[in-house]
Amino acid sequence: MSLLRQPEMAETSQQPKRSGVQANRLKLIRRMLTSNHDPLLSCKVCGAPRTSMNMLIKHSWSHVDDTEKLCGICGQNSDSADELRNHLQSHQKTRSCHICRKSFLTSQGLRGHIARHTGDKPHVCNVCHKAFPEKSALSIHMWTHSADKPHKCDVCQKSFLKKINLEHHRATHSAEKLYNCSLLTGNFVGDYF
Repeated sequence: MSLLRQPEMAETSQQPKRSGVQANRLKLIRRMLTSNHDPLLSCKVCGAPRTSMNMLIKHSWSHVDDTEKLCGICGQNSDSADELRNHLQSHQKTRSCHICRKSFLTSQGLRGHIARHTGDKPHVCNVCHKAFPEKSALSIHMWTHSADKPHKCDVCQKSFLKKINLEHHRATHSAEKLYNCSLLTGNFVGDYF
């Protein structure tokens, strides 16, 4: 019996629709079965295959709050979620800030953090010339100059940078109120009354 068996289908040549997760998992299994490389790494908790140690470490963090408290990398048992978190950090190559000793998983994260200590702001907005220590902060800022933000009201087409702002705005179009107060009579759209 094949691990890659297709579901029974009518006499059409159409492939069944798969979710992105299912399709990626199927590709990973096919690659694993046809590869001449070293066998893939798999999670000691759930058996999920991963193509690199970094991906296995990243996946293992998803099991921190499981009742078993097992390390997905080496299978070591921990007494608590905090103990497992500390153990998982021992598997990661981290970079530490020489000023405050805070640890980062990526060089990019560390560079942005150090820029905050030094006041260095190398990423400059080409519209208003405001400067930022991290490229990601500049990317978020750029939305302030865009009329077409990512979260758009389906009633009036007004757009918002943050989803929560859109949700508050949508309540203005209906009788539905977002917040109920058990102490005062009435419902409220925002954080105030």
